[in-house]
Amino acid sequence: MHTSQALFVSAAELVEAWRIFTPLLHQIDEQRPQPTLHAFGSLPPGYVAWAKQRGIEMQSTWHEYVIANGDRVEEITRVFAELDKDNSGALHLLACLLA
Repeated sequence: MHTSQALFVSAAELVEAWRIFTPLLHQIDEQRPQPTLHAFGSLPPGYVAWAKQRGIEMQSTWHEYVIANGDRVEEITRVFAELDKDNSGALHLLACLLA
């Protein structure tokens, strides 16, 4: 059986990864920092500004919209019904972009 070596890391890459991450893992084990918690589907405070400073533009996705508005089923149903122009039950990307 022949497989693509591009799907695997080399021994040298693995050694380098362990060299980089082992001290960090030891530090985490020793200091036991508490994770920063934030609501599911939300971004940590300041993340958008941090990303923008680095030239990254944050854009919402449908997944984020549904997560953020999951308790408003009627409104989501109305939005999808408006976008489902042919009543097929599917949203077509181009139709959504032109809406």
